[in-house]
Order: sequence, then C-alpha cells, then structure tokens
Amino acid sequence: MSRLATIPVSETGAKASPDQHCVLRVDDLSLGFRADTEVLSILDGVSFELNAGRTLCLVGESGCGKSVTSLSIMGLLADNAEILGGSIRLDGRELLGLERRSLERLRGDAMAMVFQEPMTSLNPAFTIGDQMIEAIRCHRDLNADKARQHAVEMLIRARIPAAEERLNEYPHQLSGGMRQRVMIAMALANDPQLLIADEPTTALDVTIQAQILELIRRLQCDTGTAVLMITHDLGVVAETGDDVAVMYAGRIIEKASVVELFDDPQHPYTIGLLSSIPRLDGNLERLPVIPGAVPTPNEMPSGCRFSTRCPFADERCLEQVPPLGEVAGSETHAVACWKAPLEHQLAYQEVGA
Repeated sequence: MSRLATIPVSETGAKASPDQHCVLRVDDLSLGFRADTEVLSILDGVSFELNAGRTLCLVGESGCGKSVTSLSIMGLLADNAEILGGSIRLDGRELLGLERRSLERLRGDAMAMVFQEPMTSLNPAFTIGDQMIEAIRCHRDLNADKARQHAVEMLIRARIPAAEERLNEYPHQLSGGMRQRVMIAMALANDPQLLIADEPTTALDVTIQAQILELIRRLQCDTGTAVLMITHDLGVVAETGDDVAVMYAGRIIEKASVVELFDDPQHPYTIGLLSSIPRLDGNLERLPVIPGAVPTPNEMPSGCRFSTRCPFADERCLEQVPPLGEVAGSETHAVACWKAPLEHQLAYQEVGA
C-alpha cells in the first residue's frame, strides 16, 4: 500500500460489471471561451467513458475545467462558449450539435444534474411540489395526481420525513441538506441513465455530507444509474468512486481505478494532491505544497501544462505535450507524464517543494 494512501477507500456496493454498456463517452473534447477577438482554450482533448452502475470521479482544483466539462455534457454552456472539437455521446447518441429542444427532452430524463448549491437551483417562488411535479410531467405521461404521488415516493426514497407535507413547502423552509435531498430526488425522478453531481456536498457540514453521499450511492445501487461525480475532495473520491480522472488546467492527466490511484499515483500533480493530506501517524511539522499557481488560459505552457510547477520538469516537458498512456502492468491506469513511471512516493518532501 502506498504511503500516500491515507484515506480508506471503501467498496461502494453492488456495481455494474465492466462489460456492461457504456452510458457516457467523451472523446477529445476541446472547448474555449470567446474573449474580444480571441478564443481562450479551457478544455483540451478531454476523453473518458462511464459505464452503467459505475461512479467516475472527476477531480481537480478550482478552475481546472471540471464544471465546464459537466455543463458541456448537459448543453448548458454560456453563449460565449465555443466547442473546438470532439464528441460527447450519451448511450451512443451524439449530444454536440443537437438542437435545443432535443437537449431539453434529454435533460431531466436520460440525464440529470445535481448542482452544489440547491438554494440557487430551486426556484424560491414555487413550492417543492410545483417544481417536482413539473419536472416529472415534462417527461412522463402522468396526470397531476399521479405525478404528485410519484414525487412523494421519490422524497420518501430520499429519506425526507413527512414527504407529503414537504411538497407544500418552499425551498427557504428547508435546511441545506433537505434541499439537496430534494434536488437528488428530482434528478432521479425519471430514472436517468446518467446523473452528474457537481460538488453536491460543498455547502454542507460533514455529517450531512456523509448522508448525501450515502443517499446517492444507495439510489445508484437501486437504479444502476451511471454517476459522474465532480469534486475536489479526495475523501469524497475514496468514499464514493469506482474510477477517477484527474484534471489539471483543462486536460486529464491521470486516469485509474480509485484503488490504483491511491495505491500508486503516477503524475506529479496527483502525488502533490495526495501528499497534502494530513496523516494521523505522520510527524511532519508542515504539509508539502504544490508550488506556484495554475496558469491562466492565455498563458498556458506549450508542453505539459503542469511543467511550470513540477519539481521534475525538464526542457522536454516545457515544449512537448505528453500523451495519456497506459502505466506498465495495468490496463486501467493511464498517465500523461514524460517522467512516469518514477518512484514518486513522498516526492515533494524529498525535493523540498
């Protein structure tokens, strides 16, 4: 076991076998935002896939492109966003280029999203029941009474007490944890193939965070939904994930199963993230840090985007983009680093970063 694997990695329950069908496939997705006369690159060649019943955690610090990736999948990008290339397929159907009405039919039905702040996701002017029933009737041929009954059933499955009464309440009358449970119940009301959870526990206290993650995991086991979990929290990854893709500055720089990533991280950025986790049995007076800052979109290095912060970088790293290639001995672990594989364990302590 790696000395960096300080967070216990849990088994997340009954999962789909690897040979089950691919629900989401993102291939070489590149995206930019128009600013004056130029287009600033935000995503560069992002690729991953997600099978039914599996949870893929998309990990990275703020600004790395995680949420933009999820919004690209949902078709909720800002007007100044521009897809520069690539493909997004949901159960084999290409999403890029779909007209708005087609995307609206898919959103809330085949794919759904839970945002990190439920107070801004729920409309404060309408009751919980109004919003849930509308979401259900948009995609199901049910009358108002049947839709209301289904909404109550979903709130009960989300372990919301007095579900019938909650339908008559407004968002501000519920706690943050209850609002997030409502959002999860609403997102899963139409049995989507794909659920995207964008930092769903960020605004909640630790106890409620654990409850929300357990709820998502339990409902996923019941339905077989594929879950894309957007997070910067490695504890969430260890608790909920089957697979993980690490993003840095708009590129995926490492992909692996959660167990492999915690046991044998290969990219210097991933090593740095894991090295910064406090240890109960450690004696370090100061935790290692990753030096420097993420480059801005108009100042990206021409080679590896992490090269300006990497203690192992050389001239090749600054000039040439490393491909995402398999780690020797593993068919499920890939890394984009010219230096891999190396003995990276405690690398940041050793170089004094």
